Amino acid sequence: MTIQPVASLKEFFRDALHDALSHQHVAVEDQTEHYVVNLLTLFSDADALFEREGAPRERSRLKPLAVMLGEALEAPTHEARFRGLQRLGDVSLFIAGFFSAGFARKLVDIDYHIAMGGRAYGALAENCGPARARTLRQVFAELAAKFTPMNDRKAPKLSRSPAFSRSNPRQPNSVMAAMSSTFNVGTLRIVLM
Repeated sequence: MTIQPVASLKEFFRDALHDALSHQHVAVEDQTEHYVVNLLTLFSDADALFEREGAPRERSRLKPLAVMLGEALEAPTHEARFRGLQRLGDVSLFIAGFFSAGFARKLVDIDYHIAMGGRAYGALAENCGPARARTLRQVFAELAAKFTPMNDRKAPKLSRSPAFSRSNPRQPNSVMAAMSSTFNVGTLRIVLM
């Protein structure tokens, strides 16, 4: 196992995301890049990604996306609905990007995660109230519009880099796949210094 000391997890994810975006020729606004970096940093703590059900010692679980959507749509307040849709988009983006290889053996595939996440972000962009900043609306709109190139490994290869050529079958063809390949080269453990 390789241990890579990092002074800042945010800086590590910012550099990795920037490299992945460059390799995949996907451009996003600075605010969107900042949002994704914060999301990756947040979900580096499994307790932020998974939800504990019942007693504190019970196993952590990830709610099915359909359950998240149902809870968001039935939320009693606009704020609760907003937070539910945001969580749905965020979890979909993370899971589709980092764990898409596992979808080959599952009943639910990556297209489901892409559709649910993209639509959640789209609904957030359309329904940001006046209390929400215009920037947040633009971030969600961009994530909705670029959800497929950010995640879909079946999308056309986006990179022209020799290291990521069409003749290389291991070439990542989405931004999040390029990010996850960064972490899957051997066994890498990141230690915050």
